[in-house]
Amino acid sequence: MSLDLILEFVHHLSVFSLVGVAAAEFVLLAPGLSGERLELLGRLDGAYGGLAALILIAGFARVLWGDAGWAFYVLNWVFWVKIGLFVLVGLLSIRPTLDILNWRRAAAGDPAFAVPADAIAGARRFFIAEFALLAFIPIFAAMMARGIGL
Repeated sequence: MSLDLILEFVHHLSVFSLVGVAAAEFVLLAPGLSGERLELLGRLDGAYGGLAALILIAGFARVLWGDAGWAFYVLNWVFWVKIGLFVLVGLLSIRPTLDILNWRRAAAGDPAFAVPADAIAGARRFFIAEFALLAFIPIFAAMMARGIGL
């Protein structure tokens, strides 16, 4: 089994896991969020960050040590669009992460704390934007796999 295949597997599994974790977070972001559900949301958000890091590590390891070679990626405009989309998704995820951290702090000081409905709605809008951008990444990945952009 080649290093490239292992890195590709890790990269793809991490991407699918990230989408699943984001979907689980989105489901938990509902009115009445408090207590154990808020703690679970915080743990899921931590996993989301870890998976994003793993995606970057495995992806850039493929660029450096993969079978296609460095030039295939760095000279391909489709690759850079894909990276740009991933960066935008990451930037969009900052606000909900900060909100979740603040909500957990508030809940630690007040066991009866429940996240206000307007805050939930605001965080959900960021997730919807993330999902919209995430939907384009596989399109650009498929284009790259077919040599488009070189």
